[in-house]
Amino acid sequence: MNKELKRAWVVAKINFNQMKIAYFLTILALMFSFIDLVGGYYFNWNYGGSEKISFANYSYLIVILAPIFIAGHHFERIMNLNGQKKDFFYGSLMNYSIIAGVVSILNLITYFTIDALLSFKYVFGNLMDVIGWMEHGIAFAFLQ
Repeated sequence: MNKELKRAWVVAKINFNQMKIAYFLTILALMFSFIDLVGGYYFNWNYGGSEKISFANYSYLIVILAPIFIAGHHFERIMNLNGQKKDFFYGSLMNYSIIAGVVSILNLITYFTIDALLSFKYVFGNLMDVIGWMEHGIAFAFLQ
């Protein structure tokens, strides 16, 4: 690894460690969605009817919250620690890329497992169906 990439990776690790609020809010949303899904399946809580938002769609919350918390809270800290703007930019780009990849894989796995297994009871609204990412195949859906 060259020097610039190492510095950017250090910034990315700092950003990952400092996003605890974003992690908490996303896990909380996923947990409530899972409780709703399990409660509706086992205990017949049908207050929302048979239409449900897919479990993985709540994971997109981290994709929205990450830029807010990274740019809003961490830029000034890293600049005060004698960081460079270019390193912060590349480190943040690494963060966003990794987060987007993980969320995309989670959404694909959920689409083909949980949504497919429970499709006899619920109609799931998944962003891949709504936006039309699955029309061109799995690889294209991952890149979207």
